[in-house]
Amino acid sequence: MENKPKKYEIVGPESTGKSVLTVALADVFQTTFSLEFSRFFLNYLNRKYIKEDLETMATGQLLWNKEALSNAENCVFFDTGVLTIKLWQEIKYGVENPFLSSLFLENLPDCYILCYPDLPWEADPLRETADLETRVSIFEAHKKLIETVGVPYFVVNGENRVEQVVKFINNSKF
Repeated sequence: MENKPKKYEIVGPESTGKSVLTVALADVFQTTFSLEFSRFFLNYLNRKYIKEDLETMATGQLLWNKEALSNAENCVFFDTGVLTIKLWQEIKYGVENPFLSSLFLENLPDCYILCYPDLPWEADPLRETADLETRVSIFEAHKKLIETVGVPYFVVNGENRVEQVVKFINNSKF
């Protein structure tokens, strides 16, 4: 039986170090990774995004994740995924999107790395939630949805996030 690479999806609220963590983990484990498609998409969008754009962001993210997976051997790291996009639609627009819900359930990783919002907020034109209380609420929404689908997860916090995740992965038995 062929061993498939373990898929780790780095998720959490804005400004929690997901992108930096993704690249650092790929470097430590000498593997592939995908960046956040939404950042690329939004930087080239010549208007404010609308809720229908979230479907494009989700499908684009999945394409980038699949490309990274196709070149991985033991593990691969995804800087976000459909989980975050699905939650963002529900938080920002107050509606659940059946298409995003379906994509989410069809593309679960082997493990989520959930980033806690305890790093200093870094302003960015694409970020919308500087308020710590809101960011903690978004963290809790991520955690609740992950627990609902039963995918293993690891919460990372504080400054030494790379070391925490490396230790977790090296000790994981799933």
